[in-house]
Amino acid sequence: MGIARDMMDQFEAMLRPLRNRVANTVARAVVKGVNDALKLQELQLGVMEDETIDEVERFAQYGFYSVPLVGAEVVVVFPNGDRTHPLCIATEDRRHRPKSNDPGEVGIYHFEGDLIQLLAGGVVVHKSSDIRLGSILASDPVALKSDLDALASHIDGHRHDAPQAPSGSLPTSTPTTTAAGARLGAADDAPDAVGAAKVTAE
Repeated sequence: MGIARDMMDQFEAMLRPLRNRVANTVARAVVKGVNDALKLQELQLGVMEDETIDEVERFAQYGFYSVPLVGAEVVVVFPNGDRTHPLCIATEDRRHRPKSNDPGEVGIYHFEGDLIQLLAGGVVVHKSSDIRLGSILASDPVALKSDLDALASHIDGHRHDAPQAPSGSLPTSTPTTTAAGARLGAADDAPDAVGAAKVTAE
């Protein structure tokens, strides 16, 4: 019995490093700092109560970027259980995530309240400030449909009648064409039309 017990203890000791590596492969962490000036964003993470890990590479989907706030939560993996080369594969911030959404909805949100929703019935933009194209320093904000509707209503409320044509307007003559294609009447009418135009202008 003593020999069997010794063999089990030795077996446990042999498996302990492997067990620890497997247990340490995936962890939850909290963002303590962000370096977004690199080709691949790096985070400083608090993994355990007294463990801080620097230079954690964060992988995001191509075509999308974000800079997580301090206090956001992440999922970090350690390939082969190696704590010296962690990789961040997901981020979330329960403090600001829009809630109570319907199945299939997609959204892009900012912690200050701006939100773009892709819904079953169309796209909805919730804005906390003006929408500008080109840069935040663009001089003119984008006009929304509500703004255009208000402008159209204002114009309709101040409609004026179109001015009437002045009396004595020039008669319209229709030139005739011979079989050879020569225009008749145009040359004779031109001086009168010019003269009438001068009189009208005076």
